Amino acid sequence: LSAYLRAFVEIKLVSIEQITYSEFLEYISEPTCYNSINMSPLEGNMVMELSYPVVFPMLDLMLGGTGLPPKEERAITDIEWSIFDGVIHLAMKDLREAWKPVVDLDLRVTARDSKPQMLQFVSLSEPVVAIGLEVRIGNNSGSMNLGIPSIMLKLIRHKFEQQAWAMRRKEDIDRDKQRLRHLLPSLPVELTAEIRGTSITIRDFLELNAGDVISLDHYSDKPVIVAIEEIYGVTPGPKA
Repeated sequence: LSAYLRAFVEIKLVSIEQITYSEFLEYISEPTCYNSINMSPLEGNMVMELSYPVVFPMLDLMLGGTGLPPKEERAITDIEWSIFDGVIHLAMKDLREAWKPVVDLDLRVTARDSKPQMLQFVSLSEPVVAIGLEVRIGNNSGSMNLGIPSIMLKLIRHKFEQQAWAMRRKEDIDRDKQRLRHLLPSLPVELTAEIRGTSITIRDFLELNAGDVISLDHYSDKPVIVAIEEIYGVTPGPKA
């Protein structure tokens, strides 16, 4: 969003809670930028709201201005709605990426209005998961609110559980790796090296005495067989 608007944009998570849709609407001031977004293949819509204190500075930046709000409060015009679609589509692109580990969504705006009551996509008593974000552009700050019907999330609860298990499993594996790295350096092991390929007769073997020299067929620059705790491998030998 910062690159798109060519301005510093800061977004902070303020709250995540489950409330009724009527309570969600109480957080929304009018007029505002209110969008109903289809979440195919899930059956239902979510809402994305951006308050005017950040909408108009964004519009001003996209039209070549410095990001100032209008001097007088007014509603967004149809032309401004069309221009602001770029910001909405950019936000939906990021939402798709965020949701990908759980479900591959095809997000698209199905309706928009400056009055939230005109887009009642669920009953007022139905619970929704409300995500509140603070958006700051320069000296201007406002809000972005997302509302997702709780029933939609319950239908894919098993996918969240699978993702959470996979994340916990990865954390366990990483923790085990760190523990092994800590323990292995001080772990004592038996190391043996063998030079093979030389043979003598049993008669010569029985006649060996202290101080006798056995000539080996193994060159000093050839690999030797090394065993760590009786597990064999080949390693380069010492140079002559």
